[in-house]
Amino acid sequence: MTTPRDDAVAAVHFTPTFGAVEENRAALVRLVREAASRAGVVVLPELATTGFVLRPEEAAAWAEPVPGPTTEALAAVARDTETVVVVGLATRAPSGESAGGPAAGALCNAQVVLDADGGVAGVYAKHHLWGADHDWAAPGPTPGALVETRRGRLGLLVCHDLVHPLTLLRVARERPRLLALSTAWVSEGAEPFPLSWVLASALLEGAPLVVANRGGAERGVRFDDPSAIVLRGAVARRTEAGPGPEVIWAPVGGLVTRLDGRGPR
Repeated sequence: MTTPRDDAVAAVHFTPTFGAVEENRAALVRLVREAASRAGVVVLPELATTGFVLRPEEAAAWAEPVPGPTTEALAAVARDTETVVVVGLATRAPSGESAGGPAAGALCNAQVVLDADGGVAGVYAKHHLWGADHDWAAPGPTPGALVETRRGRLGLLVCHDLVHPLTLLRVARERPRLLALSTAWVSEGAEPFPLSWVLASALLEGAPLVVANRGGAERGVRFDDPSAIVLRGAVARRTEAGPGPEVIWAPVGGLVTRLDGRGPR
């Protein structure tokens, strides 16, 4: 039997204090617990514990393994609340990476998915790097990813991945239950809301695009857009632009699914 919480998603709009990893981690734990009170899937921004405009030595100092301190802290909340959590982190690639992937120990701008039992369901390294990413991050081997969770199949993209049509289509054609976009979005210009988010959601055949963004500025780079949940080309919920924090929820339906092949993905 499903509940309204089971069929809802949440996006967390959060601006990290640059380099204050422990402070940011503690704030994320509080926000995820708040979001999980009303949603079965919670999405957090890109590089949510460090900030975005990283220099190589900063990324090297602040990147975490998976599992690591942040994933373990969020996993405890995921397990306690039976919530799937998607978080953007600076990570180190583990040893034994597959051929074509980042070398062992390489730094990545990644999304980590924590399942509703607290386990790591998947890790996706951003494929299409942008801006400061090029100074420190190794690109992921695949453009976009899909991860099976206890609340269905999730599509994963990080920020600039979304504006590459073939990458978006690669994920959308697998018909995920939602597309989680962890981002530190730099404004597209004069548009009051990013048009690329609206266009992307229209390709998802009714699945929501859950955009977890940030505000503020770092080293001359401004982040002036909201977070949002976009469904069928329309904005279902959005935050205010700015530093936040703010949590938004939207009922989207069908997120509790069977993964044994006898039900929808």
